Amino acid sequence: MQQDGILPAFAAILARFAKTHQGVVTRDLRLQADLGIDSLSMIDLACAAEDAFGIRLPDEDIERFRTGFCSTRVGSGLPA
Repeated sequence: MQQDGILPAFAAILARFAKTHQGVVTRDLRLQADLGIDSLSMIDLACAAEDAFGIRLPDEDIERFRTGFCSTRVGSGLPA
């Protein structure tokens, strides 16, 4: 997937878990503080992202998810 397509695709996944509209998901939203994603939901979110993008995320990468921006960078193989 092209880098510019990652955020919209991740935003759609994230919106399901945060029970919000995809349009409110931005790169700067904090997954836990702003969207209320707890640790269990974070694991589910990571699994959904792995399935959607055809990647595997090591546990230590999942722990680095703080914002939508970090998540899309880790998901694309870039440092957070």
